Amino acid sequence: MALFQKIVVTCLLFTSTSLGIFGQNSETTSHKVNLHLDGTALLGIATGDIEMQIDGVTEAGAALNKTSENSDTRLRISSLAESGVYRLITVKMSKVLSGTELTVQALPPVTSNFNGEAGKYTEMVTMNTDDKVIIDNIGTCWSGTDENDGYVIKYTYKINPSVRGENINIDEQTKVTVTFTLSDTK
Repeated sequence: MALFQKIVVTCLLFTSTSLGIFGQNSETTSHKVNLHLDGTALLGIATGDIEMQIDGVTEAGAALNKTSENSDTRLRISSLAESGVYRLITVKMSKVLSGTELTVQALPPVTSNFNGEAGKYTEMVTMNTDDKVIIDNIGTCWSGTDENDGYVIKYTYKINPSVRGENINIDEQTKVTVTFTLSDTK
C-alpha cells in the first residue's frame, strides 16, 4: 500500500507542476494591466448672476454712449482630449436686445492654477442668439477650483451707437441667459 501511495503522490506532483498550479518563481515576472482613460469636457461658472446698468446722463446735451463693464465671472474648465483633438468654447444669449448690445470676451486666467493648453482667445464678440466662438484650440487642461480660478469673462453692456433713439427699448429689467458651450472642433 505504501508503494501505491508513493506512486499517487508522485503522479499528483508531476500533474500539478505541469498544469501550473504552483506559481512561477524567477528573477523577473510580469502580468497584464488593462488601462482605460475617459475623455472629459466640463465647464462651470464660478460666480452668480451679474447685474449691469447703464445710467442716464446727468447733464443736458451729454452723449448717451456710456457703457457698463464687468469682469467678475470666472469660467472653469476640465478638458481631457486625446492627442490631436481640440475644443472650443462658444457663447450665446437667450434673446436679442433692442437698442443696446452685450459683448463678451474671454481673457487669460489671473491665477497660476491653470494647467495645460488653454487655447487661443478671440476678440470681443457681440452676443446674440447664435453661438459665437470666444476660445478655440483648447487641448487638455484644467483651471483649478479656487474662487478666482478659470478664464476671466469680461462683459460690456452699451448703447448700440448705430441705433436711433426711437429704436431704443428702455426697460428697467431686461434679463438674458448667457450660455457657454464646450465642444470639439469640427
